[in-house]
Amino acid sequence: MRIARIVGTCGGPYPYVLLLTSLVGGALSPVLVWAVKLLLESLTGDASAGSARTTAVVLIAVASAGGLFLPRVVVHAQAELNRAVERHMQKEIFGRLGRLDRLSDFESPGFLNRVNLAQRTAHAVPTQVVTGAFGSLQAVTAIAGFSAALFAVQPFILLAVLSVALLVAAVEVVTSRLATKAMRETMSAARRQAFYTMMLTNPTSMTDVMMLGTGGFWLRRLDGDLARSHAALAAVDRTTLRWQVPALVANAAVVAGAALWVTREVVAARLSVGDVTVVLSGIAGLTASFTTTAKTAGNAVKGFMLFDDYLAVVDIPARGAAKTLTRPAPLTHRISVSDLWFRYSEQSDWALRGVSFDLVPGTTTAIVGVNGSGKSTLVKLLCGLYAPARGTIRWDGSSIDGFDPEAYRDHIATVFQDFNTYDMTAAENIGIGDLSASFDRERVRLAAERAGVHTLVSSLPNSYDTFLSRAFLSGDQPQQEAAPVSLSGGQWQRLAIARAFMRDDRGLVVMDEPGSGMDAAAEAEMTDRLRWFAPGAAKVIVSHRMNSVRRADHIIVLKDGELVESGTHDTLMAADGEYRRLFVTQASGYLDAAGAAAVPAPGPAREGAAS
Repeated sequence: MRIARIVGTCGGPYPYVLLLTSLVGGALSPVLVWAVKLLLESLTGDASAGSARTTAVVLIAVASAGGLFLPRVVVHAQAELNRAVERHMQKEIFGRLGRLDRLSDFESPGFLNRVNLAQRTAHAVPTQVVTGAFGSLQAVTAIAGFSAALFAVQPFILLAVLSVALLVAAVEVVTSRLATKAMRETMSAARRQAFYTMMLTNPTSMTDVMMLGTGGFWLRRLDGDLARSHAALAAVDRTTLRWQVPALVANAAVVAGAALWVTREVVAARLSVGDVTVVLSGIAGLTASFTTTAKTAGNAVKGFMLFDDYLAVVDIPARGAAKTLTRPAPLTHRISVSDLWFRYSEQSDWALRGVSFDLVPGTTTAIVGVNGSGKSTLVKLLCGLYAPARGTIRWDGSSIDGFDPEAYRDHIATVFQDFNTYDMTAAENIGIGDLSASFDRERVRLAAERAGVHTLVSSLPNSYDTFLSRAFLSGDQPQQEAAPVSLSGGQWQRLAIARAFMRDDRGLVVMDEPGSGMDAAAEAEMTDRLRWFAPGAAKVIVSHRMNSVRRADHIIVLKDGELVESGTHDTLMAADGEYRRLFVTQASGYLDAAGAAAVPAPGPAREGAAS
């Protein structure tokens, strides 16, 4: 069984500790009841019952001490086991997610719901199932002891108690299934609640919240989802209560009937006072043990159902598992894009339609077009982040579909317009661009200089070791915490570009709106820097500023997902097509009434021009 293997792999000695304590703990209660019976009967008997009295006292002392000591051992063992399993499960979940090679995997709400359930609950499921099994073992041991004691006094009472206890157990299992179903059904609402909470706490989103006065709006959304989630869970609780009440009433009736019977038998001198203890304690013990068994069985059912979500994540088959994937050699001739078609879903329109072009090492290709023309989609296909619906991308003649995705992407340096900002030091923010060289401070410094951000980083309170964040304090210990530092959008973008400059020996360089967070002068300066970066690579640059792409060796123009023009700036301007229209439309905003340029041409590259 998969759960048993996980617990056995990382649980150490603690599963065996729990097994031993379950067996011993289950026997303690029946032993205690029988010892009390012996003690009472020895007290009401003659003086020759001294040895029985001594035995009873010793058994009571041992059982009482065990009852106090064993629960503490169980709590410690369960905590240690849970921590070990949690670490293992988190590594398994996020290790598998880290090996997924398509962005589309992370764009499915159903899949993200399962990931969220797996993350929040699956790490506790193995310990929940295992400790539940041990708890059931302890309860079964107790049931066997109490049953033997009751059978010795009156078999019919045992039969009645067992019948009611089984009813209680069945109700517990069924209601556990209902609770698990409700948890799955409310997971989308739980994820939305996390989003609303982020909107009301994240510094970036709070700018809009404050300026637009949307705090109440997000709060109402949050409260609405909470109300719907709570209503679904409350409905399960009401159903559970409706089913539990008849079972509990039946149990009370059995206890009352047994009490009346045992009282009558004692009055008639057919049972001893010790027998009364056995009957009443046995009924209570059996009921409690069956309730424990029912709860642990219900938790096990719930655990197995939730474990399916964990398996759905970690057992996702790797793409290309049926074929041998290869590692690409360094690019030497060209990247060929042939008849590329792509759409984000079967219901959506085509984002790319039959796009074909070549990328040659040592040259820069610019991709231009209006918003929604397919520029960013195209570069993400080039990076292997999506798979085309039709067509191929070939790296020196070999389809990238046959490459190991991670090995292929190791040949690419990228900056995307939706770049990440990491809550780490400045050096780590840059060095993560090439993990193999992330601890090479000279490489990090050189990348920062090439991106024009070295002076800025050097001026930070702790230079390259300055922690950059608006969400966390730096330091692992409270006494080490220092106020973090944050950057402007343009400065963060320069760090992202420096991160790409760590990969200066790659065959393909993709820059998707690398200056989107900069002013026009800073973007022009950065474009110059990019021209000299990785001179032997095939470079692709996407920019909405036409002046930034005019010096590219080759320009392709996209419109409604189709490649409608390609060529150099001069040939495209002469063609009087879509490129010229875009260029003239944008340039008209920079001309004064007399037609003279109102903005000077970009000057020499200068460091730190971003705002």
